[in-house]
Amino acid sequence: MSNIKSFASFINESMLVMEGRYDSLVGQIVSDTINLIKKSNNGEETYEGVKVRYTSKDDVPSFFELIEDEIYLPVGEYTTERSGIEVIVKLVIVRDESPVYPDAYIISGDADDESATIYLEISINPEFEPQCYSDITPDLRDIVRHEIEHLTQRGWNEKPNKFIKHNMVVRKRIESDPNLRYRYYQLKDEVDANLHGLYAKAKTMKRPFSEVAIEFLDRQARKGIIPENKKREIYNIWKKRAALIKGLPPL
Repeated sequence: MSNIKSFASFINESMLVMEGRYDSLVGQIVSDTINLIKKSNNGEETYEGVKVRYTSKDDVPSFFELIEDEIYLPVGEYTTERSGIEVIVKLVIVRDESPVYPDAYIISGDADDESATIYLEISINPEFEPQCYSDITPDLRDIVRHEIEHLTQRGWNEKPNKFIKHNMVVRKRIESDPNLRYRYYQLKDEVDANLHGLYAKAKTMKRPFSEVAIEFLDRQARKGIIPENKKREIYNIWKKRAALIKGLPPL
């Protein structure tokens, strides 16, 4: 019996090591990003020459426009031997004093696999600062881990066992039709990235992985991105895939 327990412990530890190889990297990026968000909350329109605050008189640009115009704050350059990842991280931040969204903040991310760059994109209603920072942290861990997974799928940081070819044609078709937006969560590369990101968030919040995943799908359904009758379909795809990824607990 002791041998069986020992073998089970060995398997569990091996799985945690495989999934945890990016934990330190994710943690450092998130910590540095939160610190930068705090520092840039200086009550001024700009921080280190970059516009970070927008009033009702401003035409608030999209994240895409800000990235194109290189209006962002450098978070840092990172590399760790354990993760085998080299990445540049940039913060695209908008403090919107007259937001059209009801939440304290909106957060997203993008990864450029060729330049090994992650763009962390956040729009904050300054009325909720600094109280919202504790809520931002687990969402940031989700986004950072999500985008790191994309970096391992292609480009400079590609890992042979994670490679997934580009699917730009399918993505453009999904983006052009609101009725197809739910299919984004069924794309092979997005399934893996979402699973790793949501597990990172679940660990941060010390909550069951399955609960965090279901809450995410429920939230996307409330936003009208995922039809109610597609939630179970997407969850089943994720559940089947999670069972095949070493280091992830079952959904």
